[in-house]
Amino acid sequence: MNGLIRNIILSTVFCLIFISDACCWLINKYDVDISIDAKGDLKITERLTVDFGFENKHGIYRDIPTEFKDPTGKNREIEIKDIFVTDEKINPLQTKISRNGNNLRIRIGDPNKYVSGTQNYVIHYTVKYALYNIGNIDELYWNAIGTGWAVPIKKGITKVYLPFDNPSIQFACYTGAYGSIGKDCKIIKKANEINFILSRELSPHEGMTIAVGWPKGLIKIESGPPWWKNPWIFTIIYIPSLFAFLYWLWWHKGRDIKGRGVIQVQYYPPEDMTPLEAGTLIDEKVDSRDIVAEIIDLARRGYIKIVEIEEEQFLFFKKRDYIFQLIKDYDSDILSKDYDVKILNAIFEGGKKRNLSDLRKKFYRAISDITKSVFFNLTKKGLFIKNPISVRNKYSLLAIIILFVTIFGSIGFHVSLGNAFPIIFSGVVTSISLFIFGYFMPKKTHRGSLIKEYLKGYEEFITRVEKNIIEKLFPPEKIPEVFEITLPYAIAFGEAEKWASAFEGLFTEPPNWYHGRGSFSPTSFAYSINTFATMACDILSSQPRSSGSSGGFSGGGGGGGGGGSW
Repeated sequence: MNGLIRNIILSTVFCLIFISDACCWLINKYDVDISIDAKGDLKITERLTVDFGFENKHGIYRDIPTEFKDPTGKNREIEIKDIFVTDEKINPLQTKISRNGNNLRIRIGDPNKYVSGTQNYVIHYTVKYALYNIGNIDELYWNAIGTGWAVPIKKGITKVYLPFDNPSIQFACYTGAYGSIGKDCKIIKKANEINFILSRELSPHEGMTIAVGWPKGLIKIESGPPWWKNPWIFTIIYIPSLFAFLYWLWWHKGRDIKGRGVIQVQYYPPEDMTPLEAGTLIDEKVDSRDIVAEIIDLARRGYIKIVEIEEEQFLFFKKRDYIFQLIKDYDSDILSKDYDVKILNAIFEGGKKRNLSDLRKKFYRAISDITKSVFFNLTKKGLFIKNPISVRNKYSLLAIIILFVTIFGSIGFHVSLGNAFPIIFSGVVTSISLFIFGYFMPKKTHRGSLIKEYLKGYEEFITRVEKNIIEKLFPPEKIPEVFEITLPYAIAFGEAEKWASAFEGLFTEPPNWYHGRGSFSPTSFAYSINTFATMACDILSSQPRSSGSSGGFSGGGGGGGGGGSW
């Protein structure tokens, strides 16, 4: 009766101290059988007699670490397999195997059923690579009762069975909290069987570690999984193979059909190709510079006028801005180029006049539709085999699917191999590679490659042009027209200043679509246009902001861990 009262008082104290779901139940008995076979594998059976009292629980869970440090300080990894759980009458119990950090978690019990009072759990599993060698001694260093249990353990015995009997067998036992060198256990050797019997009750977060040593060579010792079981081997083989496959795929499916293979200097832009299309075809992307070049071309074609202004600011400071004026209605030419309509609609939004500064954090909303329209037109003209956006979206979707499958599928992989990081790493590399690789997969037709070569020749002319060449190639009355026609393409190619400087002194009348400040010259005009282009690129692309044996101690060695109730 006194013992019963003492147990009730102890349980109440634990409840008050720990205040957890595990504090008001206890383990009456924790027996462990460890049988070492000739191959060095451990056949382990844990028998737990649990008293839930009046609490309703589904069952318990058991956490077993898959990595530990041996007494020499070396990191070791074990493999746990053949897990099954029964009650004391060998009736199978429902279990769920998962990972919890570095622990293999065995959850026991039916989620649709509660139990209370005394329950018996018998956990069977096999451990590989738990034995190791120190000099002339082979050893088992095993945390038979882990320090991770947050409940008291009344009694416990660990039995180790060796496949031989030898007078040189050494053994030791350590009890207490993690790191303790207490020896509150009795050791009895019976031939090839060594019994380690607790001599006192274990408090919450106390455990028992046993050590058994024998002369080297009596049992086969494997230090870890064979190389072909190392999950990193898969990664080492897989990633180069992935890159090789992607290169092969690009070579056969994404490489542009060849043109002439020769770049010849061209003096005029290709027919029926605007600066926006030209800039996009060369690098296969629509950037803000290409859109600014198209706006300049729309002005040159008479649809809008650009007026440079300065507004007074605080004290003597001034702010430069530009006014867009719509001066020509949409005609059949503009309506045939849907991206031009989208650009004008985004600028004016139904009005006739608007400041460039008003487009900040607003124009960006139209860029996606403009991009789709440009690539649609280029594909319709027969310059790409398939729409580049569709091609890239396909690879992006595949990358997302692989990333999703990798993250969620690695849970099961982690259980079987004990390390999910290699497969996660491989999946992430695959996803990133597909995102990047997809950018290069749009394939130009033969005609597309020919026009790209033509544009490169035109770009060559713009970047190398000199004043004397202009004078030789074009009659004086054509020079202003040549300047204006080519200027938007020079902006798209990033060579506006170089292009304009070649015309210094060749004409004196400014374009009628741009109204600047001060006297006109091609050089000063080039500076103004470059300033406009830089400011416009910044404003048009701006977006709102967003629109982590040997010496030892209790708790050491393999095994251990702990558990709890649920």
